[in-house]
Amino acid sequence: MKRNYTLYTCLLVIIYSLVLSGCTSKHVSDKKIIFVSIAPQRYFVQAITKDDFRIYTMIGPGENPETYDPSPTQMVLLAQAKAYFRIGYIPFETSWMHRIQKNAPTLPIYDMSTGIVPLKLHQSEEDAHHHNIDPHIWLSCKNAQKIARYTVDALCQLVPEKKALYTQRYDSLNNEIMRVDRLIQKQVVQLPQAYKQFLIYHPALSYYAEEYGLHQIEIAHLGKSPTPSQLQSVIDTGKANDIRVILVQEEFDKRQAKSIAGMLNASVHNIYPLSEDWSNSMLHVVHCLQKAALSNSQTKEEKKNE
Repeated sequence: MKRNYTLYTCLLVIIYSLVLSGCTSKHVSDKKIIFVSIAPQRYFVQAITKDDFRIYTMIGPGENPETYDPSPTQMVLLAQAKAYFRIGYIPFETSWMHRIQKNAPTLPIYDMSTGIVPLKLHQSEEDAHHHNIDPHIWLSCKNAQKIARYTVDALCQLVPEKKALYTQRYDSLNNEIMRVDRLIQKQVVQLPQAYKQFLIYHPALSYYAEEYGLHQIEIAHLGKSPTPSQLQSVIDTGKANDIRVILVQEEFDKRQAKSIAGMLNASVHNIYPLSEDWSNSMLHVVHCLQKAALSNSQTKEEKKNE
């Protein structure tokens, strides 16, 4: 009898757990869906909505925005989404937005690049058939403020009953963007002039460089590996300008960058333009420049004392 009672109790616990699990799953699945193109956009949407939506990022970590194709699962979820927030100029959107609209014709699509003046990349005549807009608009505090403003406006349209709450959270987000801007400005001012310029494999920092008086020189033009003559030109430019810093996106192969660094007595540092942690990814860039300057200063002091 005691054994039967124990078995009965165990069955009740299992059934109760399953019921709770089902309720939890239903609660999660009842959340409305928002899609964003890239991880940094999650930062802005999440800061305003908190847990009100399930936010799906179309292009995940390690994926290439120039060649990415959505999965069948993503296309199914898109048809259920409350809205899609595009970033504006990335190649994925150029190739896929019309197909996404066709797949989900009633899906509201909000363009976060609204009101932002795009920067053009260097382009030769033979490259004229390529897109020459730098799509990394979020790597600028001024642009980030516009993205945040447009994000909250779109969210208030989607959930008008939460306008007051979303506006309050937007104010906090805007304060954080201004805090990051002040920190970067303060640290850039302290940089030696030689460290206000850098080589970069993929010219992702056009907006960042323009905003803070920095100068980026690209190594891989239009995402292609440089030819021997182009590589020599980059090395000559680096030597002529006493460039001591090479920045490389995390997903890029760093072997060639390290080879170039050896010829220039420069240091190689990873940057994370597609990080969801927008604040730290922005601050990390200037920290890399500071770190390179400090390391070079210490090396000079050590040689002086030898």
